[in-house]
Amino acid sequence: MKDVRIYDALKMKQEPKISCSGVINAIEFISERNAIAISLSDLTIRFYEVLNGSNRFLRTLHVPSTQKCLSYVKRKKKELLFSGGTQGAVFAWNIELFFSFDYKAQIGDPDYVPNQDQAMAGSGGRKKQEVTRDQ
Repeated sequence: MKDVRIYDALKMKQEPKISCSGVINAIEFISERNAIAISLSDLTIRFYEVLNGSNRFLRTLHVPSTQKCLSYVKRKKKELLFSGGTQGAVFAWNIELFFSFDYKAQIGDPDYVPNQDQAMAGSGGRKKQEVTRDQ
């Protein structure tokens, strides 16, 4: 199965489907981010915003092995996504860090383009000033 179909329970209507690049292994709702995490057979966990039926792609997390189980936990201001792989390892992913501006800029995410406010915040709030010398 490569498609996710989400239904609005109040309207009894299907939202636009999400088509994935690999076979879906697990899905978890991340309530604090209004997003879902989808574990795929292509060694990725993909995140989609599901607020108001937008189903907008957010990010991709590359994982070392196929993840068959996902579980989101928020405890004491920490947001973690646990995933269980086929090699017997359990991973804990820091979702708060993963969605932060600094992390996206640090990993050089090609899908990420900061808006002007975020770019200013990332540079310490200062614009580069050109120095000219009058002659």
